[in-house]
Amino acid sequence: MKENSNIFKWILLSIVCYGLSISCKSNTDKECILYNNEGTRFLQKYMEEDSTFYLDSAIYLLDKAIQCDPNYALPYHNKLNALIQKEDWTKAITLINHMISVNPENDVLLLDKGVFYAKLRKNDTANYYFKKANEVADFLLNQNPSNESAMYTKIITTALLKGKESAILLNEEYSKKLSKESFINWNIEYIKEFDRAKYIEDFGKQKRSKIKLN
Repeated sequence: MKENSNIFKWILLSIVCYGLSISCKSNTDKECILYNNEGTRFLQKYMEEDSTFYLDSAIYLLDKAIQCDPNYALPYHNKLNALIQKEDWTKAITLINHMISVNPENDVLLLDKGVFYAKLRKNDTANYYFKKANEVADFLLNQNPSNESAMYTKIITTALLKGKESAILLNEEYSKKLSKESFINWNIEYIKEFDRAKYIEDFGKQKRSKIKLN
């Protein structure tokens, strides 16, 4: 399951980058920060003890943080994390729509949105967002050909849309551009075993460990 853990760490890092693009904690009221921090502590407790009380409490407090300062990005990130753990895909879509409206060039959010629709068995809509994520990743790679996150999105969306054989070829293409063997070797081993149905099914089952305070 190490591969899945790495996937989720990468997704969370990208969502945090979204957060940093729209919010600076120094401009956020201390009360709002407190709501976020308390909410994330409940979320961490849920991850440790798997109690719905902690998860519902986390969502309540994160909502309070968002109401306190709608421009404070971290509660959106943490609430999305909580909704994924709750497997409330409809509310996750509503929330991620707002996040994408603020940052429409975030390939990871578009990829996640596609997965949420796949969870709801709306595969045509899921494929639409997988294609959008793929296109945005192309745009990002045109700006920075060494963007590993965008490469990863391209590989995963290619696997989801065209199958693992096409993704393996794309990974080989990227391997010629990067010198980081750990990234390439991990990627190719994961893609060789890639299965779309399993990817969709397993999404969110891993406890996401990176939650953000302040």
